[in-house]
Amino acid sequence: MTFARWLADVNRRMRTEFSINTRDAGLSKAELMRWWREGMSPLEFVTWQGEKHDLTPRNEWGWG
Repeated sequence: MTFARWLADVNRRMRTEFSINTRDAGLSKAELMRWWREGMSPLEFVTWQGEKHDLTPRNEWGWG
């Protein structure tokens, strides 16, 4: 998977799960490329970021 495709999938998953993207999270291209090169899947990366930063998934916000 190319980095561009990986990043697009990460951003889509982050928006869906937490209503933020990698820019909102303050992640640099260099940081993101590191995890892409390590072979972390977009799902693994988003899950890890959510746990690392104690993010609450949208489905647990309790709105509406």
